[in-house]
Amino acid sequence: MTGDDADKRLQLQSAALQAAANSIVITDCAGRIIWANPAFSRLTGYPPEEVLGQNPRFLKSGRQDIAFYQRMWQTILAGDVWHGELINQRKNQSLYTGEMTITPVLNAAGEITHFVAIQEDITERRNLQQQLLQAQKMESIGRLAAGVAHDFNNLLQGILGFSDLLLKQLDEQDSRRQDVEEIHQAAQQGAQLTRQLLAFSRKQRMELQVLDINAVVNGAGKMLQQLLRENIALDYQLAPDLARSRADPQQIEQLLLNLTINGRDAMERGGRLTITTFNVTLDDRDAARWTDIRPGRYVCLAVSDTGTGIARELLPQIFEPFFNTKERGKSTGLGLATVYGIARQMEGWVHAYSQPGLGSTFKVYLPALVSGADSAEPRPQVVKPQDVRGHGERLLLVEDEAGVRELVVRVLRKHGYQVFAAANGAEARRLFERQQGGLDLILSDMVLPDGNGVDLVQEILARQPGLRVIMTSGYADERSRWNVIRERGYRFLQKPYPVGELLRLLHEALSTP
Repeated sequence: MTGDDADKRLQLQSAALQAAANSIVITDCAGRIIWANPAFSRLTGYPPEEVLGQNPRFLKSGRQDIAFYQRMWQTILAGDVWHGELINQRKNQSLYTGEMTITPVLNAAGEITHFVAIQEDITERRNLQQQLLQAQKMESIGRLAAGVAHDFNNLLQGILGFSDLLLKQLDEQDSRRQDVEEIHQAAQQGAQLTRQLLAFSRKQRMELQVLDINAVVNGAGKMLQQLLRENIALDYQLAPDLARSRADPQQIEQLLLNLTINGRDAMERGGRLTITTFNVTLDDRDAARWTDIRPGRYVCLAVSDTGTGIARELLPQIFEPFFNTKERGKSTGLGLATVYGIARQMEGWVHAYSQPGLGSTFKVYLPALVSGADSAEPRPQVVKPQDVRGHGERLLLVEDEAGVRELVVRVLRKHGYQVFAAANGAEARRLFERQQGGLDLILSDMVLPDGNGVDLVQEILARQPGLRVIMTSGYADERSRWNVIRERGYRFLQKPYPVGELLRLLHEALSTP
């Protein structure tokens, strides 16, 4: 090889090192930096002139312990290649994760003269992997929570229903009445907990409508103000041109309530709670940063506080059910889990941003409706339950839980209805055959031991068109076929339901032609 060829080769090697996308650092045998390529400066923020002669320890973030670095040095000083991941700190104090290979350079005598460290920035990859693992974890917890909530709702239905019956039989002066009221109140609190679990697991019923989020925020303002102490100011920054979104107004109120309480509890010494709304368009680059984001137009509802903030290592856990940093007895640990579930069920998501000592911001993103679908629908009026009586109407009850079945039979017969009770689909078909189609209404649970309640109802309706229908469930999951219930306009009762609400809905169904 001629001298010119050798020079060209050296120039090519130098250009390749300079152009490399990965960070490359060369140190002497004592670990002092003698050369760094431009990719190192782009990654760390340090120009070459600031690092020459220094040991790379200035990049340490404190995330690795002394033993980690001892093992690294033992490997490379033995002449072996070290490969691993490091969490380092940039010049601006931000952290990054690097996949690094350190190779010892040996002279002709086999002595180490230099080390070459090549590092790839894998921060985004690791963040996405963590988000994916967290999403899978939340999905698994959600399935567990939904199953627990469903079973408890059936138990609570019996407790609430039978305590209702007892309360109707006891006079105000009866010494036993207070005990029954305590049982009833405890069951109601249990029902509230299961509702929160169902919200987290996205198994609760949603009444979606075209909604102006600003109107919901303004409507909830008085309630939210009452939740705050006098030393906390409440501010609004609502976008006047906010797009409409398809959402459940009651669930948006619940979401606001939970975030307000969370912010209040973070500001024991007082502060400022700010509710903000704005339109935002997210592109493919935004979607690549988080596993749960899709490009498109969104309505953002943000709640910010000036409280104590949340430690970085706790942020991935704050939306998990029963995860709680508050004192024992001050919180159920379901507030933020409920917010997470509500946002996800409305095809949106929630992100938390926080710094210890500087407060927190929770941003809820909901899909914005396209132009032309922006006319807000009126909120349905809530009709209070009333104790009404039947006139001998013949009802087919399909309920697999024995306690709930006994309760409903007793209540309906006491209020003037004829009830034929079945524990499963097969029994229901036999009772229907026996009555030769002379029924007025079918009241069925969605999930039955031997099939699906919706399929059973549709089968019976094919033989007796015009039969009134009420469906019940502890939650609405994929087996419940909730979309069919909505499409066909079947009435629905979420367990656990008050006895009065059952009677009101029965009266409404039977009074409708």
